[in-house]
Amino acid sequence: MWTRAQLNAAKEEARKGNTDRLRAMSKYNIDNAFDNLPMGDPTNGIMRATPPETMHAIQSGIMMYIIQTLFKSSITSEAAKKEFHLLHLCLAQRHGHQSERGVPIVSVRNSVADVTKMSATETMGNLYLIMCALCTDRGKHICDDCGVSDNQRKKQILCIQQTLALYAFMNRRSRKAVIKCDGVGTAKHLKYFIKKKYIPFLQECFTRHEGNGWSIPKLHSLEHFPFYISEFGCARNFFGGIGESHLKDFLKYLGHLTQRRQVSFAVQVAKQYYHRLVFQHSLAAMNSGSTKEYYEIRGDKSSSLWSGNVGKHTIAFAARTMNRHLDHTRVSYQVDWHTSKGSAHKQVDASLVYVVSKAITNSGFYEQFEVCAYTSLTIRNRPERVEEHESIEDGGTIYRAECSTIGGRNDWCMIAAQQLGTDESTAQGFNKWHHTCPAKILGFVQFVTPGTPTPMLLLENSIETIRNCGMCDSTMYVVVRTHKEYMTWNELEKAFVLPIELGELDACTYILPVERIMNPLYVFENVGHSDKTKLFVTLPQRYWALFLEYSLTLDDAPLIPGPYLLLFPSGIGRSSSSTV
Repeated sequence: MWTRAQLNAAKEEARKGNTDRLRAMSKYNIDNAFDNLPMGDPTNGIMRATPPETMHAIQSGIMMYIIQTLFKSSITSEAAKKEFHLLHLCLAQRHGHQSERGVPIVSVRNSVADVTKMSATETMGNLYLIMCALCTDRGKHICDDCGVSDNQRKKQILCIQQTLALYAFMNRRSRKAVIKCDGVGTAKHLKYFIKKKYIPFLQECFTRHEGNGWSIPKLHSLEHFPFYISEFGCARNFFGGIGESHLKDFLKYLGHLTQRRQVSFAVQVAKQYYHRLVFQHSLAAMNSGSTKEYYEIRGDKSSSLWSGNVGKHTIAFAARTMNRHLDHTRVSYQVDWHTSKGSAHKQVDASLVYVVSKAITNSGFYEQFEVCAYTSLTIRNRPERVEEHESIEDGGTIYRAECSTIGGRNDWCMIAAQQLGTDESTAQGFNKWHHTCPAKILGFVQFVTPGTPTPMLLLENSIETIRNCGMCDSTMYVVVRTHKEYMTWNELEKAFVLPIELGELDACTYILPVERIMNPLYVFENVGHSDKTKLFVTLPQRYWALFLEYSLTLDDAPLIPGPYLLLFPSGIGRSSSSTV
């Protein structure tokens, strides 16, 4: 960090015509009123009292320059820019239809190459989608047409991933011990990584020629973040986005309700804000007097893992014959939707009906039965599934599987598919995070007909006992279609983005308890590939910081916070020797 004496000496040299030292400090020779003020620190002055913050330095700084440089040095032709913008729009259509809702919003108002009318959050969201687009086959073809080599494209993807992870890492409220401020040291030091690895890699992947290139204060400020984090805590403690968000609420919005005259602007804004507070207080008083549930209670205090089931409908399966070959086009069933306006004629996922019918038929049960299905379910976040600083009473995660919507919507999740009860699952130190795979959710079901041999009942009872005793199962199940092979959580943390392929309907569809769902996932289509079952999965936003930790730590241990302690019944899922 530069001191006041060093800054004044550099300015003195600049007045004599030598601006090299000032340029090395990413400063301009201007007269600043704060240069001679101690600001509580006689040595460093304002430069120590006012830390940089991630919104302006990274979101609307580094990320914005990456997008500009990409379309000025790599994807340069107008035809390629238009094609890339269409690719961006294609990915943006499914951006909001994901179970992973921590990813920032995207902007589609203008071209993806135009960053002048984007907010800081939209810039971050667009950069994330650009990273996804570069992974697709169409993105590869666009880069090939512009003369960008495959190696350069992969480097740019990695640089974008490091930028997103660096932003998330600095805003974490935990693991501050990895941040050292005693100068350049080992690879465990964040400052060493930024100065010796990230900044040179950024300058190599995105060569910037405008203005001073990458010799800008926003890039220079990255080296000082470790010091300020050690002084003031995580970067979110001095994040500027919260203040600007409130500025829009009590100044920019109310400014439109004034005459916009300089002499009376402040007074009129104050009056408008006062009137708003009066109305809000009056509305709160009326609501509190009319209902006892006015004050919001965050989180469901019940002990149930799931809640908020939406889209309830009953599926009645007809009796099957033993010799009849079952396929997904020959399942006889009837659907009754439970809506406020009575039964509605909506479609259900044919794969869901087929999987449920096949599972019950294969168990030797051929009578008619009913299931209560849902299109949406809210699952509570467990402590072992979230970052250390996150609240587990945040309302949970909403998972949807709606076939009746336009284009359909099936959320994805990371699910524990390992069959328990084997020698591996009972061995000491068995890690279920190593036996997971991405899964497409087909729906949520509960078996309501007594005597139906459900997966949970079949673990400890025979089908004759279940039928004769009329046993019932209240377990909420999730029906999923999974990736072909296992994908450990450790692999996803390391790679950030991984290709996946949906398995065959008969081989890779399962009915599992909802407790098996571990985390939401962001999955996007491999645009440009003829096979629609080939997709990409990305690391959830809450774990972006873990991707950077592999560059800061020397060990190779799984970095998911806490052990996965859920105890699943044995005999459900895949065996350890099977392939997904």
